[in-house]
Amino acid sequence: MHTINFKQTFRNEEILDNVFILTTNQWQSTEEQQLSVIESGPKQVLFQNIIEHIQQAEEMICLQSFLIQDTSIIDALVEASQRDVKVFILDAAETRLKTQAYPEDDNFITDEYKEMINKKFRRHFVHRQAENLHAKFILIDPKSNNANGYLFTGNFNEKPFKENPELGVELDERQTNELFKLFVYHFWEHTTDEQNDTETFDKVRPANKFQAPQLDHILCTSPNAGLSNLKSTLITSISNTQESISFSTFGLDIEHELAKEILSKIKSGIEVTIFCRPREKTIVNHISELQKAGAKVFCHPLIHAKSIIVDDKEAYVFTANFEKHGMDTGFEVGMLLSNRQTKDLIGIHNKWKQDFPLTFHSQKSVQEISNYNTFKNKALVTDKISETKKVNLKKEITKLLDLATFFKDTNGTNNFEKHKNLEVDKVATLKGFVENESARLEPIDEVLSKVLIKKVNTSKMKKGEKKPQESEIKWIAANKIVINIDWVKSNKEELMQYINSKWSEYKNMELYGN
Repeated sequence: MHTINFKQTFRNEEILDNVFILTTNQWQSTEEQQLSVIESGPKQVLFQNIIEHIQQAEEMICLQSFLIQDTSIIDALVEASQRDVKVFILDAAETRLKTQAYPEDDNFITDEYKEMINKKFRRHFVHRQAENLHAKFILIDPKSNNANGYLFTGNFNEKPFKENPELGVELDERQTNELFKLFVYHFWEHTTDEQNDTETFDKVRPANKFQAPQLDHILCTSPNAGLSNLKSTLITSISNTQESISFSTFGLDIEHELAKEILSKIKSGIEVTIFCRPREKTIVNHISELQKAGAKVFCHPLIHAKSIIVDDKEAYVFTANFEKHGMDTGFEVGMLLSNRQTKDLIGIHNKWKQDFPLTFHSQKSVQEISNYNTFKNKALVTDKISETKKVNLKKEITKLLDLATFFKDTNGTNNFEKHKNLEVDKVATLKGFVENESARLEPIDEVLSKVLIKKVNTSKMKKGEKKPQESEIKWIAANKIVINIDWVKSNKEELMQYINSKWSEYKNMELYGN
């Protein structure tokens, strides 16, 4: 028996949709660097700063958050109320969670919230709600000369201060005073429920006593559309971009005006960087459109911060997502950053590029991937692309046609099974041919030979003769062909081309090796 080994390598040209490349990096908060824009983080620097400000309050504290959880901040507020500090709280948890959970904080538990407002809010705070209150901030003594506070991108729950990449900005006196007027206006004119002497709420109507304030230092989205200036300010800033845009968000709607303006800027050559969560609907239906156009997308599974930097010169921090609920409806707040705050936010965004664990790509060739994440059954799962899959195929060959078909056959060569390459080692087995007295070879060329079979004319043989005379012997073609194995071993690349050239005449002959 003779064998012909033929090795073929196939390249996987598959393109995968919506993949996240693992960077092996880990987010490290800048919270201990004493920046003017404070990140949340495991040391809870921002959390403790807020508690210290609460402890120093003398007259009034105003807290606004979409969701609120029982933390040390609540304990500090209770203690402040016991010092006769008036505490006013706005949130949306009770009214919103009656019908559905909100995806911004999967750690929020309704029963714990109800226990907190019954045991700690009741008789300590003036507590009002409306389901469209999404802003997050705290104001300390906002009517005094020592007015201060913080705008925060996260809910006043434990996780946003400790685990989520969130941003907090300390407010100066002018910002605090203006935001206080905004708080008072919405507290009395745009709430629907007020906590009574239990954990339940009574319906309330607008007081019709407070006028919308003039805004010079604070941006907002308001139920009073005439007061809203956040969206228009951001659109103007984005439309004036000359070089780059870098922004972070929890949610984005590609059909929203802001997203369309950003998409237009990407197509015009503006460099755009996005920081967001790997949420399937948001990524696949919306963020992917920006990435396809050329945006660079960095993901962290818990990021919730909302911010934007334009041309490394102008920056904003705000509480609204890049979608209708936030930029067009509800109550949201934001602010233009100072030069120092802008510089610090630029540093944070640059560090996120280095630290975030995932980069998103709407399409990626498997040749560029090793470990990656992808969406499966509504979850993000890790997968792997290995280098080479090796396959061994063997076949017994009886005809030249069989040999050609075996080496040409590519059936199954697209079954890469998450490998970048497929290496197929094909082994063709041929019966051996040996010349003898009854059969000999007639070379066609250096590769193939015909098999000739001895045929004796017995009628001319004399009686008793054992060995025929030469004149009585004929050699005829046996419809068999022999391939030179040594030539094949040295000329594997030329083998297929050679077979094709001899195809028509010899394809159906029995094939042997020699």
